[in-house]
Amino acid sequence: MEFFDLSIWPIFLQHPLFGVGINRLPHFTQGGFDAHNLWLKILAETGVIGGGGFMIFMVSYWIVIFKRIRHLILLK
Repeated sequence: MEFFDLSIWPIFLQHPLFGVGINRLPHFTQGGFDAHNLWLKILAETGVIGGGGFMIFMVSYWIVIFKRIRHLILLK
């Protein structure tokens, strides 16, 4: 992980449930930088609630993709 990503983790720990708000992360970092890691950015901005929702979305998406691929393979 980069230094920028490591400094995002304490922000998440200070606001674990709801995060700091969408697109508000640069206001909480020195120098106004943004996270270089999507998962840390989502956790810091939306907290466990938003991070869990994003994870459910991503897992559901990949389940659908794999089912469609399997279906296409079985049709051949």
